[in-house]
Amino acid sequence: MGPIDSTVSTDIPKPYVVPKLAWDGSNWITWKSQTLAMLAVGWGVTHHIKGTAREPPKIPTFPTSCSLMEDEEDHLEKAEKCWDDYNQCEATVKAQIFTTIPDSLLIKIQRLKMAKEIWDTVCEKYKGKSLTVKVNL
Repeated sequence: MGPIDSTVSTDIPKPYVVPKLAWDGSNWITWKSQTLAMLAVGWGVTHHIKGTAREPPKIPTFPTSCSLMEDEEDHLEKAEKCWDDYNQCEATVKAQIFTTIPDSLLIKIQRLKMAKEIWDTVCEKYKGKSLTVKVNL
């Protein structure tokens, strides 16, 4: 594995803590806005929510019985680093959502693999709440 990428933060920025989404979605509009802002400012991973993040190329495989040349080793390390960074960004989005939604919703969506799938599922569940809040204003 390569060195840790200093552009991917591993500490949660304290000023950007998002309150938990209410089970009835009564704070949906503010939760959504705060979550998007947190993921953009705190982590810079909104492309994973939008579905525009591209998976890196496959990691090359080499027979275990042969020694790698230096350039092959470098190529392998770079490919592993790309996948580590991609998976870290996906995990960041999932963690932000999973830790701020009701447990009843988490149970339903935790099996989903991609950050975009998770985001879209949460948005679909609460999309009607936007209209309710607008009417109540």
